[in-house]
Amino acid sequence: MNEVPADIKALLDEHDWDDTIPRLIKYAFTKIRQMSWYQQQGGQVAAGKMAEDFVMDAILKVYRGQRQWDPQTVPDLLVYLFGVVRSEIHHHSQSLENRCLRFLETLSDQHRKDAEAIDTSDAPEGFMEGFLKEIEDEPRLVRVATLAAAGRKPREIAEELRLPVTSIYNTRKLLQRRLEEYLARRQDAS
Repeated sequence: MNEVPADIKALLDEHDWDDTIPRLIKYAFTKIRQMSWYQQQGGQVAAGKMAEDFVMDAILKVYRGQRQWDPQTVPDLLVYLFGVVRSEIHHHSQSLENRCLRFLETLSDQHRKDAEAIDTSDAPEGFMEGFLKEIEDEPRLVRVATLAAAGRKPREIAEELRLPVTSIYNTRKLLQRRLEEYLARRQDAS
């Protein structure tokens, strides 16, 4: 995490948040409705995140120095925060949680029964168990997948596993690729 310079911190503290936050929430809400959440336009965001969550995450990242605002480059803080919120929503839409959870959530009862039949025809495990078995050769992938599926955030996973958060993000990208390969193989098998 980078230290926020005192002059930037002062600008953040002086900012009119009463005007900015509602505008950011409205923007986030609109972006969420435009995004595809596992092949479904708009709708419920995976892991129960709401527009307000993305806005607060964006503001906290700027305050903590995880996202560095440079008033010389982008003088209007609101414009900069629009970009951060858009980025947060996009990253979440591409995340392992979104892909996996939305896949499971979007299955109708009949499709869920069909998926269970497919699972039991080629392996005794269910979907998640089958995926975990697929990656069992890499214990760190299994641990991160299990924690992510339980709704843990990357920073929480990093703290629990005593790893840098960047390592968790890289592991999640690898998990996402492995999940896509796993889903493709299962699709080909059916």
